[in-house]
Amino acid sequence: MNPIRFAAGLSATVVLLVAACASVSVNSAWRDPTYQGPPFKNVMVFAWVDRPSVRRTVEDIFVGDLTRRGLSAVASYTLIPDARDVKRAAVVEAAKKSGVDSVLVNRLQGVDLEVQEMEVQPFITPDPSDVWTDYPIGGAPVTVDVQSRTAYLMSNLYDAKTQKMVWWGKMDAAATKNAAALARGMAGRVLSALGSAGLL
Repeated sequence: MNPIRFAAGLSATVVLLVAACASVSVNSAWRDPTYQGPPFKNVMVFAWVDRPSVRRTVEDIFVGDLTRRGLSAVASYTLIPDARDVKRAAVVEAAKKSGVDSVLVNRLQGVDLEVQEMEVQPFITPDPSDVWTDYPIGGAPVTVDVQSRTAYLMSNLYDAKTQKMVWWGKMDAAATKNAAALARGMAGRVLSALGSAGLL
């Protein structure tokens, strides 16, 4: 199995993104126990998304976060502008030309919709504008459906020299269409995890 699968395909729909950094959680992670090299210092960032504007937003925020941590980073769209050209050979060539020592790939794996029933107790109020009055509760409880969407995300870090995967992390988060929030949430969790693993 080829460890770098950049050519497997891009999402056909607009990616659903994360609401806030606090909502992103890393559920599981793996580090290659055979990797004995020093921490990576120069990272190429990929957002595996078919919409160019979303790809740029996510990659730019990751690059900014890496830079603030004192590392060098480059967004993949500056080297491979067309997402359809993100294939293994192109990535390897871009890594060589830019001099990066690692490649960080971020992508959405899927979204689940969950519907839960919730009882809501109605209030009796003669004047809805008077918010300071304690109105009595009255009437029969009303059952409503509450929908929630969970986005499942994954990040993979590759050694640019050997092209081997050295780390992966799986995350989930409340789904929304906010690309900047996705980048902030994922970057905070992923980069902290990579630092703890001794890879950044």
